[in-house]
Amino acid sequence: MEKQIGRLNARIPREELTALRTWCAAHDKTVSRVLTGLIHAFNVTQRKADAAETARICKNLEKAAHLKVQAYKEQGRQMLRDSGPSLSDGLPLPDLDDER
Repeated sequence: MEKQIGRLNARIPREELTALRTWCAAHDKTVSRVLTGLIHAFNVTQRKADAAETARICKNLEKAAHLKVQAYKEQGRQMLRDSGPSLSDGLPLPDLDDER
């Protein structure tokens, strides 16, 4: 038996469809309401999983950005050390750890 469910064509065996209808009737619910509830529960679960994945990706991006900043700071320090006194001419070296 082919039954149209939303935009999805699904082949539901007659026995399973009958069992679902029987369960719905026993619990005073419509098949549509039960399926809507299941879809809603799935969507909530999926949104939570998506939010967790987004948070994980954001954390990884923040960590990567922090590591890149640290690498640039170290590269700048190394350039200052390699340039010797000729570049700074006795001026104090900037504080590269200043977060301004």
